[in-house]
Amino acid sequence: MPIVRVDDTGKKLINKKAKLVAYVSSGIVVIGVLASFSSDPITGLYIMAMGNSLASIWNLSDNS
Repeated sequence: MPIVRVDDTGKKLINKKAKLVAYVSSGIVVIGVLASFSSDPITGLYIMAMGNSLASIWNLSDNS
């Protein structure tokens, strides 16, 4: 079950920056997958790790 954040009045808190970071990190991972299959697999893995790192750092720093 997903966690839904609400304020004191019960209204949902919508974090648009978190969605943007999720889209960007997903895009980076997809680029890494494509690079892994089309050129050097190690480069693709590094690119995918960068996307996952971005999502993890955002998750740790997100305080909303």
